[in-house]
Parts: sequence; structure tokens; C-alpha cells
Amino acid sequence: MRLSGMAISLFVVVVASILQRAVASGSNSTNTNETVSTAENQDVGSIPVPFLFMESPNWRDLSAMMEKYRHDSSVLLRGLSQSLEVALHSEREMGIEPDIQVVGTGTTNTADKTANFLLSKRLKHRLDRVAACLHHNEKELNSLMQEFPVRLALPTTHQPSSSNDERNQPKRNLFPESQQSTADSSHLFTLPHTFPGTTAADPSKKNAYDCGGQVIAHIVRDWTLLGQPVRASIYDWCSEMVEKHHKPGTSTSSSLPILVPGAGLGRLAHDLASSGYSVEANEVSLSMAAAARAILEDKRHGSFYPFALDSWANEVESERHYDRVQYPDTTILNFKPNGSLSYTLGDFVDVYHWQRPSASFGCVVTCFFIDTATNVYEYISTIEHALSSGGYWINIGPLRWHHNSVLHPAADELRLLLESSMFAFEVLHWSVDEQPSEYRHEDREYDKGKPFVRSTAYDGYRPLRFVVRRL
Repeated sequence: MRLSGMAISLFVVVVASILQRAVASGSNSTNTNETVSTAENQDVGSIPVPFLFMESPNWRDLSAMMEKYRHDSSVLLRGLSQSLEVALHSEREMGIEPDIQVVGTGTTNTADKTANFLLSKRLKHRLDRVAACLHHNEKELNSLMQEFPVRLALPTTHQPSSSNDERNQPKRNLFPESQQSTADSSHLFTLPHTFPGTTAADPSKKNAYDCGGQVIAHIVRDWTLLGQPVRASIYDWCSEMVEKHHKPGTSTSSSLPILVPGAGLGRLAHDLASSGYSVEANEVSLSMAAAARAILEDKRHGSFYPFALDSWANEVESERHYDRVQYPDTTILNFKPNGSLSYTLGDFVDVYHWQRPSASFGCVVTCFFIDTATNVYEYISTIEHALSSGGYWINIGPLRWHHNSVLHPAADELRLLLESSMFAFEVLHWSVDEQPSEYRHEDREYDKGKPFVRSTAYDGYRPLRFVVRRL
């Protein structure tokens, strides 16, 4: 169906009116569902969490992220406005006019009753609510995406040790010269040009999750009650494996810190530190780091409408689209004796293979991380370099290789690689879950003790879990 000029005019008028009301209402949530609450004590304890940068950050990235969120919001509102015009046109074609009873049916329904089932009425309501939710989210995100004092870390040039000479050899080139590119020299391997039948990785998509929607999704998973069931399935297993294999005093490597690459909003690293471990979180995304610092250092708390930007497909109850969640769900307390947390912003390979000494860590915990590798050989080699002899690599997550990945091994191929003579690893545990897990929140939720499902579709993963020991 082609939209008329009237449709475009209606869109402009409706969106302008909605945005005016949203700005006027701000974060007014009188008519907003609030299904998840915070912990009783909202005050975040004073804890030192140094945020270290390997180079001066480009703060314009935060502004660019906010601009993209505004663009995505505008696109969503435009789509809803077009849907409203289609509904109005269809209802008029069927002899129905808004605010009047059905024509030619002999019905005695009032206009109010008619409004209960007309999609145009529902869509007007939807536009109003979504615009207010998006405006609230934008204000909340903007409060998190602020510049903060920078601590620059001086790179350490590691020297080969007698036990790790094989890990400190010059950069390896795995591809023939005809397939080599001028990749950054900090990478282990020269990335290939496009091979026949393939497409080159798009660098712009490497940090595709570095956007407003993903920041909100990570806050929901890491710092709200809505994400607690997912954390119980994913993070708690990591903590159990750390307690089993990296318990202080059990080995020489157990006295070394834990590295958590791809730390995102920092909940897993925070929980490990809260249990008494020395933990270093690593993240490449400036927006994730800004949000993490706001929660961990600045005692920031607030709320989001996490479903506001979601697709309208597969919904069971339309009003649940406006559910609101509060963060953080817990009081962040001082760490137990010997527990500490630092957060380093920088590319994982750049920092931990080339700028940090070998054997610096007794344990590496990768959670939903290894499938972000452009070249998985780089990640494996970097983890091998970072781990001390006798240290452990604990992993959980899918193999949903990202857009930038040029190698996509299956789980069995990955295991063969780890057990090969190329690397010094011993596999202690290897399994793939039979039951899928969600990324942001559980599919089956509860409202006042009563279960409900939010969607007629299901998006889950069967995580690969493994524990390997560095020989």
C-alpha cells in the first residue's frame, strides 16, 4: 500500500506532538508499568575502582553513540506513524470513522467501545507511550555517557622469560604474501584480504554492540533484577569454576589476579572481586566503560524502559512493552579482604599480548567473548601469553561469530585447536548446554508471583562451557 501525502503530513504532526508531550513529561512514569524494583538500599558504597586507559579516549564516540540512539528512536517512531496511517486508511475503507460507531452494521456499540478494538486507537496510544519511554531512556543514557577523569597506563614492554620463550617470538604471518594486508602491527597475525567467495570483515561492525540499545541491554543483564536469572545461569557458573580451580593458596598461579576480557558493564568482574579476588576487567567500548564507571564509581542509579526499542513482532501483551526496570539491583559494598577491581579500556590483543608481561594472570574468565574475535588464533595466543603456568582459562558463551570474524570454527574444531601442539593447554571440562539460555533476561518471567511469557518467539543460546589449564 502506498502512503499518500496526507500520511506524511500526519506523521510529522503526530511525531511533533508526541515529542512535545514527552519532553514536557520528562521521566513521568505515572502510567508506566514498573515490574522490577531496586534493592532497598540505593546508596552505592564508596569503593576504589581505577579506570585505566592505554591512550587518551575519543570522547566524541560518546556523542556519536547518543546521536545513533536518537536516530534509531526516530526511525522507530516514523515506522509506528506509518502503521497508524495504514490503520486509519483501512478502517475508513471498511466504513469506520474514529470516535463514531460502526457504520451499516446495526450495532449499538458506543464510540468508546469501538475504540477498544480499533488498531488506530491502539497505535495512537502506542506512539504516545513509546515516545515518552524513548525520551526517558535518552535522558538516562546521556547522564551515563559523560566524560570522566582519565588515568593513562604506561605500556609495559615484556621481556621473554626462560619458560615462555616460545610465546615471545616475532609476529607470525599465517597467510601467503599475496593475501596479506597492512593491518595494525599490534596484531599477532596479518589479516587476509578477501579470499575468493568471501567478503572482508567490515571494521565499522567490529563494535556494532557499542550503541545505546546494547548499553541498556547490558545494564539490564548485569545490574537489574530482571537479569538475575541469566546471571545465575552464566555468571554463577564462572564464579563456581574460579572457586574450584583458582582458590587462593592452592597453587602458585592462584596468587595472581584474574583477567575478565569483554567485561562490559562489569558485574561479573565486580562479583569476583566481591568474593575476595584481585580482578582486572578489560573492555574495548568507551560507552560500556562510561556506564560501568557511572555505576561502580559515581554511585549512579536510575531506570530504563528496556523494551522500548524492541521489535513489535511476537508480542503477547502489548502493555508489557512499557515495563520499566531499576538499576542497580544491589548495594555495591566494599570488597572482602584481598579483593580488588580495576578496569582497563583497550583492545584485548593490543593490551595483553603486546603491552603486558607474559604470565601476569592466574586465571582468565571469558564470558560471551571469544566469538567477538576477528581472528580466533589471536585470542587463543593472547590468553596463552597472559596465563601463568598452571593457570586456568574458564569460558562460557555461544559461538555466534560476529560480523568482523574471518574464522568460524565449530566447537569440536576449537577443542582440537586448543589440544594441539600449537598451544600449551589441557582441557579439563568441555560441554554444550542442552537447555538454551537467554542473553538479556529469561523468556519465562514472573509478575507478582504469576508466570508469563513476553514473546511468541524465542531467542536463546546453548553456551559452550570449558575449563582448560595452562601447561
